[in-house]
Amino acid sequence: MLMLEISIDQELKVGYVKSSASTFSGTITIKNEINIDLDVDEKVIGVEFLGFSCLNQSEESLSEEAPSLKQEYVRAVLEAQEHLLIQLKSHAD
Repeated sequence: MLMLEISIDQELKVGYVKSSASTFSGTITIKNEINIDLDVDEKVIGVEFLGFSCLNQSEESLSEEAPSLKQEYVRAVLEAQEHLLIQLKSHAD
């Protein structure tokens, strides 16, 4: 997943990792905590985490919560999570 931009709101404890400048077409929501934004070709353009407490996802947990989730979406969430955690750590230091 190509990362273009990371947005973090420390007060609200939310983060967004934008991975494409493509036009938004729709969103897949997982557990009301994670939104995966898609373009018209159903490619990931960004992943939103609606709370830092949900930054503990694994392939297994995502598969349990959303069994029909495409593998490319699982990878996108995990990569976005990793980038966001790195960014948060760098702000904490």
